[in-house]
Amino acid sequence: MAIGFLVICFSCGFGLISVYRAAFKAAGTRILREVQYAPETTDPGPVVDPMLESGADILCWCSSYAPMVHALTEYAYAKGFQGQIISCTMDGYDRLVARTSPELMEGVVFQFPDFDDPMLREKAFFFNRPHVFFAEYNRRFPETWSAVSWEYVAMLDIWHSAVEKAGSVATPSVLAAMKQLGHVTHAFGHAEWWGEEIFGISNALIGDWPVVTVQDSKARIAAFKSIPDWLAAHSGLLKSELAALGQLWHQRLESGGPGGQVSSRAVQG
Repeated sequence: MAIGFLVICFSCGFGLISVYRAAFKAAGTRILREVQYAPETTDPGPVVDPMLESGADILCWCSSYAPMVHALTEYAYAKGFQGQIISCTMDGYDRLVARTSPELMEGVVFQFPDFDDPMLREKAFFFNRPHVFFAEYNRRFPETWSAVSWEYVAMLDIWHSAVEKAGSVATPSVLAAMKQLGHVTHAFGHAEWWGEEIFGISNALIGDWPVVTVQDSKARIAAFKSIPDWLAAHSGLLKSELAALGQLWHQRLESGGPGGQVSSRAVQG
């Protein structure tokens, strides 16, 4: 299957670019074109036009921020694109359904679910009754649900549990408490500490993560996939892609380059 692949051109996104490259290669999917753009870019035309000209039947927005995800998707729709769209996030996807079409948005793949998803009721979760939380969140803060509405709260929950266990807020003590049992329950269940081979230290939690698709104009979890299992099969490929962009820990240490600037992901109505 042919694919067009979009990447963002600033340093804090290079790690994710490597992940997408490795994932597509592991799946045997051909990358026809990569388009890099600066984070301050707001015009989707120069980004999307070369991708459409490549003849790709899949467009990937990689880790573009939500406002640009909306602009890119709406532009592709206006240009008549009818293929598959993949993105890290798809905050405000309901607005995109309204501004494009249910047909274009059907099957869009991303990785952050709504918490009223039926599959979360059957999953070992970091808090009880996620659908109730989702309903209350939307009642209090309508049309603001996003990938970070719960992501950082889940991280804080892990930190809070470790603080209680350590009896201290000192970073070394909290980290030691987190790692004492060798695993932590993260947002979607059991997770393992990983990363030394690539990052120089095993401070990344990996476990199952949902594959989310738009089905009948509503985000639904299609499946949970094991990141540890994928890494067991493809960590060498991921490492080579990270090395190609200078993202291995020793490369970053040697380069001494500053990190990129992160700005708001919020989508305006």
